Amino acid sequence: MASFLCLTLLCLTAAINAQWYKHDPKTHWHYRHDPKGWPMGDCQSTNRQSPVKLSTKSGITCSENLGWINIDGFRSQIRVNLVNSGKTLVGIGAPGENLGRISVTLDNKKYLLKQFHFHWSGQDSHPQGSEHSIDGAFTDVEMHLVFTEADTTLEIDSIAILAVLIKADSYRDNWKFAKLFNVGLSDMYITKMKSVPGSISLGSLLYGVDFNNYFRYEGSMTTPPCSENVKWTVFRDPISISKTQLEQLRSLIAVGRTGNFRIAFDPTPGNKVEFTC
Repeated sequence: MASFLCLTLLCLTAAINAQWYKHDPKTHWHYRHDPKGWPMGDCQSTNRQSPVKLSTKSGITCSENLGWINIDGFRSQIRVNLVNSGKTLVGIGAPGENLGRISVTLDNKKYLLKQFHFHWSGQDSHPQGSEHSIDGAFTDVEMHLVFTEADTTLEIDSIAILAVLIKADSYRDNWKFAKLFNVGLSDMYITKMKSVPGSISLGSLLYGVDFNNYFRYEGSMTTPPCSENVKWTVFRDPISISKTQLEQLRSLIAVGRTGNFRIAFDPTPGNKVEFTC
Protein backbone atom coordinates (compact mmCIF):
# COMPACT_ATOMS: atom_id res chain seq x y z
CA MET A 1 0.00 0.00 0.00
CA ALA A 2 2.77 2.45 0.91
CA SER A 3 4.62 1.85 -2.34
CA PHE A 4 1.43 2.35 -4.33
CA LEU A 5 0.80 5.66 -2.59
CA CYS A 6 4.30 6.84 -3.41
CA LEU A 7 3.71 6.00 -7.03
CA THR A 8 0.63 8.23 -6.93
CA LEU A 9 2.54 11.34 -5.78
CA LEU A 10 2.64 10.60 -2.06
CA CYS A 11 6.37 10.23 -2.47
CA LEU A 12 6.43 14.01 -2.92
CA THR A 13 4.51 14.53 0.28
CA ALA A 14 6.68 12.09 2.16
CA ALA A 15 9.87 13.78 1.02
CA ILE A 16 8.73 17.28 1.89
CA ASN A 17 7.22 16.30 5.21
CA ALA A 18 10.09 14.26 6.49
CA GLN A 19 9.41 10.54 6.42
CA TRP A 20 5.73 10.68 7.36
CA TYR A 21 5.15 7.38 5.56
CA LYS A 22 8.18 5.55 6.91
CA HIS A 23 8.20 4.01 10.35
CA ASP A 24 11.90 3.30 10.73
CA PRO A 25 12.46 3.43 14.55
CA LYS A 26 15.59 5.50 13.94
CA THR A 27 13.66 8.23 12.19
CA HIS A 28 10.12 7.84 13.54
CA TRP A 29 8.82 10.74 15.61
CA HIS A 30 5.58 12.00 17.03
CA TYR A 31 4.17 15.06 18.75
CA ARG A 32 4.09 13.43 22.19
CA HIS A 33 7.84 14.03 22.38
CA ASP A 34 9.06 17.53 23.15
CA PRO A 35 8.78 18.91 19.61
CA LYS A 36 11.60 21.37 20.25
CA GLY A 37 14.02 18.56 20.92
CA TRP A 38 13.53 15.87 18.30
CA PRO A 39 17.00 14.27 18.12
CA MET A 40 17.28 14.25 14.33
CA GLY A 41 18.31 16.50 11.48
CA ASP A 42 18.50 20.20 12.40
CA CYS A 43 15.73 20.00 14.99
CA GLN A 44 17.99 20.95 17.91
CA SER A 45 19.62 23.84 16.08
CA THR A 46 19.42 27.30 17.60
CA ASN A 47 19.97 29.15 14.33
CA ARG A 48 16.63 29.61 12.56
CA GLN A 49 14.10 26.99 13.57
CA SER A 50 10.37 27.29 12.94
CA PRO A 51 7.71 28.07 13.95
CA VAL A 52 8.38 31.39 15.66
CA LYS A 53 6.50 33.88 17.80
CA LEU A 54 5.88 36.82 15.50
CA SER A 55 5.33 40.34 16.74
CA THR A 56 4.65 43.82 15.42
CA LYS A 57 5.79 45.29 18.75
CA SER A 58 9.25 43.85 19.36
CA GLY A 59 11.43 46.19 17.35
CA ILE A 60 10.96 44.38 14.04
CA THR A 61 10.64 46.99 11.32
CA CYS A 62 8.47 46.84 8.27
CA SER A 63 10.09 46.36 4.87
CA GLU A 64 9.27 48.44 1.81
CA ASN A 65 10.62 45.55 -0.28
CA LEU A 66 7.67 43.34 0.62
CA GLY A 67 4.56 43.80 -1.45
CA TRP A 68 1.50 42.08 -2.83
CA ILE A 69 1.86 38.30 -3.22
CA ASN A 70 0.54 37.11 -6.55
CA ILE A 71 -0.33 33.43 -6.88
CA ASP A 72 -0.48 32.34 -10.52
CA GLY A 73 -3.35 29.91 -11.01
CA PHE A 74 -5.06 31.28 -7.91
CA ARG A 75 -8.52 30.68 -9.38
CA SER A 76 -7.69 27.50 -11.30
CA GLN A 77 -9.91 24.54 -10.49
CA ILE A 78 -7.86 21.62 -9.16
CA ARG A 79 -8.77 18.04 -8.32
CA VAL A 80 -7.49 17.02 -4.92
CA ASN A 81 -7.03 13.84 -2.89
CA LEU A 82 -6.73 13.94 0.89
CA VAL A 83 -4.44 11.63 2.85
CA ASN A 84 -4.03 10.89 6.54
CA SER A 85 -0.24 10.95 6.79
CA GLY A 86 -0.25 9.87 10.42
CA LYS A 87 0.85 13.38 11.33
CA THR A 88 -1.71 15.58 9.55
CA LEU A 89 -4.31 15.86 6.82
CA VAL A 90 -2.50 16.37 3.50
CA GLY A 91 -3.97 17.60 0.24
CA ILE A 92 -2.23 16.42 -2.94
CA GLY A 93 -3.12 16.40 -6.62
CA ALA A 94 -5.50 13.68 -7.77
CA PRO A 95 -4.09 11.27 -10.39
CA GLY A 96 -3.42 13.25 -13.54
CA GLU A 97 -3.64 16.59 -11.72
CA ASN A 98 -0.57 18.83 -11.68
CA LEU A 99 -0.64 21.14 -8.67
CA GLY A 100 2.54 22.69 -10.05
CA ARG A 101 0.47 24.78 -12.44
CA ILE A 102 -0.18 26.91 -9.37
CA SER A 103 2.89 28.96 -8.53
CA VAL A 104 4.15 31.92 -6.54
CA THR A 105 7.19 34.12 -7.17
CA LEU A 106 9.13 35.32 -4.12
CA ASP A 107 12.39 37.28 -4.33
CA ASN A 108 12.50 36.64 -8.08
CA LYS A 109 12.30 32.86 -7.62
CA LYS A 110 9.37 30.84 -8.88
CA TYR A 111 7.94 28.14 -6.62
CA LEU A 112 5.43 25.43 -7.62
CA LEU A 113 2.68 24.12 -5.34
CA LYS A 114 3.29 20.56 -4.12
CA GLN A 115 0.76 20.04 -1.33
CA PHE A 116 -1.10 21.64 1.55
CA HIS A 117 -1.71 20.43 5.10
CA PHE A 118 -3.03 21.53 8.49
CA HIS A 119 -1.90 21.89 12.12
CA TRP A 120 -4.34 22.17 15.02
CA SER A 121 -4.84 21.76 18.76
CA GLY A 122 -6.30 18.54 20.11
CA GLN A 123 -8.12 20.21 22.99
CA ASP A 124 -9.81 23.58 23.51
CA SER A 125 -7.89 23.98 26.77
CA HIS A 126 -4.50 24.14 25.02
CA PRO A 127 -3.41 27.71 24.30
CA GLN A 128 -1.64 26.75 21.07
CA GLY A 129 -3.18 25.24 17.95
CA SER A 130 -1.54 27.16 15.16
CA GLU A 131 2.21 26.82 14.99
CA HIS A 132 2.92 30.56 14.68
CA SER A 133 1.62 33.26 16.97
CA ILE A 134 1.23 36.98 16.27
CA ASP A 135 1.60 39.43 19.14
CA GLY A 136 1.20 36.55 21.58
CA ALA A 137 -2.00 35.17 20.07
CA PHE A 138 -2.33 31.69 18.58
CA THR A 139 -5.30 30.47 16.55
CA ASP A 140 -7.04 27.08 16.48
CA VAL A 141 -5.66 25.89 13.12
CA GLU A 142 -2.87 26.74 10.69
CA MET A 143 -2.84 25.76 7.03
CA HIS A 144 0.46 25.41 5.16
CA LEU A 145 0.71 25.66 1.37
CA VAL A 146 4.01 24.01 0.46
CA PHE A 147 5.85 25.09 -2.70
CA THR A 148 9.20 23.98 -4.12
CA GLU A 149 11.48 25.99 -6.39
CA ALA A 150 10.60 25.56 -10.06
CA ASP A 151 14.09 25.12 -11.49
CA THR A 152 15.18 22.30 -9.20
CA THR A 153 14.20 18.74 -8.49
CA LEU A 154 12.68 18.05 -5.06
CA GLU A 155 15.41 19.86 -3.13
CA ILE A 156 14.87 20.26 0.58
CA ASP A 157 16.62 23.65 0.43
CA SER A 158 14.21 25.21 -2.04
CA ILE A 159 10.93 25.33 -0.17
CA ALA A 160 8.54 28.23 0.33
CA ILE A 161 5.56 27.91 2.66
CA LEU A 162 2.55 30.20 2.79
CA ALA A 163 0.91 29.94 6.22
CA VAL A 164 -2.70 30.89 6.89
CA LEU A 165 -3.99 31.20 10.46
CA ILE A 166 -7.53 29.93 11.03
CA LYS A 167 -9.92 30.60 13.92
CA ALA A 168 -12.77 28.25 14.81
CA ASP A 169 -15.07 31.12 15.77
CA SER A 170 -17.82 31.01 13.18
CA TYR A 171 -21.35 29.78 13.91
CA ARG A 172 -21.63 28.61 10.33
CA ASP A 173 -19.40 26.20 8.44
CA ASN A 174 -16.94 27.81 6.06
CA TRP A 175 -18.34 26.43 2.81
CA LYS A 176 -14.96 26.85 1.08
CA PHE A 177 -13.51 24.17 3.38
CA ALA A 178 -16.64 22.03 3.50
CA LYS A 179 -15.63 19.98 0.46
CA LEU A 180 -12.41 19.03 2.25
CA PHE A 181 -13.71 18.34 5.72
CA ASN A 182 -16.94 16.61 4.69
CA VAL A 183 -15.24 13.66 2.97
CA GLY A 184 -15.38 11.69 6.23
CA LEU A 185 -12.16 12.24 8.16
CA SER A 186 -13.12 10.07 11.13
CA ASP A 187 -12.60 6.79 9.23
CA MET A 188 -9.39 7.80 7.46
CA TYR A 189 -6.72 5.47 8.79
CA ILE A 190 -3.04 6.24 8.29
CA THR A 191 -2.14 6.39 4.56
CA LYS A 192 -5.82 6.15 3.60
CA MET A 193 -6.74 8.41 0.70
CA LYS A 194 -10.06 10.01 -0.17
CA SER A 195 -11.00 12.04 -3.21
CA VAL A 196 -12.51 15.49 -2.76
CA PRO A 197 -15.69 15.64 -4.86
CA GLY A 198 -15.47 17.82 -7.93
CA SER A 199 -12.76 20.45 -7.84
CA ILE A 200 -11.63 23.36 -5.66
CA SER A 201 -9.49 26.46 -6.11
CA LEU A 202 -6.94 28.14 -3.88
CA GLY A 203 -8.97 31.27 -4.44
CA SER A 204 -11.85 29.75 -2.49
CA LEU A 205 -9.69 28.33 0.32
CA LEU A 206 -7.85 31.65 0.73
CA TYR A 207 -10.94 33.84 0.53
CA GLY A 208 -10.47 36.72 2.97
CA VAL A 209 -6.67 36.53 3.10
CA ASP A 210 -4.90 39.88 2.67
CA PHE A 211 -1.98 39.22 0.33
CA ASN A 212 -0.39 42.54 1.21
CA ASN A 213 -0.31 41.97 4.98
CA TYR A 214 2.13 39.32 6.17
CA PHE A 215 5.38 38.39 7.88
CA ARG A 216 8.37 37.03 5.94
CA TYR A 217 11.27 35.19 7.53
CA GLU A 218 13.91 32.54 6.94
CA GLY A 219 13.23 29.38 8.89
CA SER A 220 12.93 25.61 8.88
CA MET A 221 10.47 22.83 8.32
CA THR A 222 8.38 22.35 11.46
CA THR A 223 8.73 18.57 11.24
CA PRO A 224 11.88 16.41 11.20
CA PRO A 225 14.45 16.80 9.77
CA CYS A 226 13.67 20.49 10.51
CA SER A 227 15.92 21.62 7.65
CA GLU A 228 16.68 25.34 7.95
CA ASN A 229 16.04 26.20 4.32
CA VAL A 230 12.45 27.40 4.19
CA LYS A 231 11.18 30.82 3.15
CA TRP A 232 8.13 31.50 5.29
CA THR A 233 5.23 33.84 4.57
CA VAL A 234 2.73 34.06 7.43
CA PHE A 235 -0.41 36.07 6.66
CA ARG A 236 -1.33 38.34 9.55
CA ASP A 237 -5.14 38.25 9.44
CA PRO A 238 -6.82 34.92 10.22
CA ILE A 239 -9.77 33.43 8.40
CA SER A 240 -12.60 31.53 10.08
CA ILE A 241 -14.11 28.06 10.16
CA SER A 242 -16.77 26.67 12.51
CA LYS A 243 -16.20 24.74 15.71
CA THR A 244 -17.86 21.78 13.96
CA GLN A 245 -15.20 21.89 11.26
CA LEU A 246 -12.44 22.00 13.88
CA GLU A 247 -13.97 18.89 15.44
CA GLN A 248 -13.90 17.24 12.02
CA LEU A 249 -10.13 17.78 11.88
CA ARG A 250 -9.81 16.45 15.40
CA SER A 251 -11.58 13.25 14.35
CA LEU A 252 -8.66 12.28 12.08
CA ILE A 253 -7.37 8.93 13.32
CA ALA A 254 -3.96 8.89 15.07
CA VAL A 255 -3.66 12.67 14.92
CA GLY A 256 -6.79 14.51 15.89
CA ARG A 257 -7.02 14.54 19.67
CA THR A 258 -3.30 14.76 20.35
CA GLY A 259 -2.81 17.92 18.29
CA ASN A 260 -0.05 18.28 15.73
CA PHE A 261 1.80 21.53 16.27
CA ARG A 262 5.39 22.27 17.13
CA ILE A 263 6.01 24.57 20.09
CA ALA A 264 6.86 28.06 18.81
CA PHE A 265 10.34 29.56 19.30
CA ASP A 266 11.40 33.10 20.03
CA PRO A 267 12.85 34.45 16.77
CA THR A 268 16.64 34.63 16.39
CA PRO A 269 18.76 36.99 14.27
CA GLY A 270 19.05 34.13 11.80
CA ASN A 271 15.30 34.25 11.13
CA LYS A 272 15.56 37.79 9.69
CA VAL A 273 11.90 38.53 10.39
CA GLU A 274 10.26 41.29 8.36
CA PHE A 275 6.67 42.37 7.82
CA THR A 276 4.80 44.44 5.29
CA CYS A 277 4.38 48.19 5.86
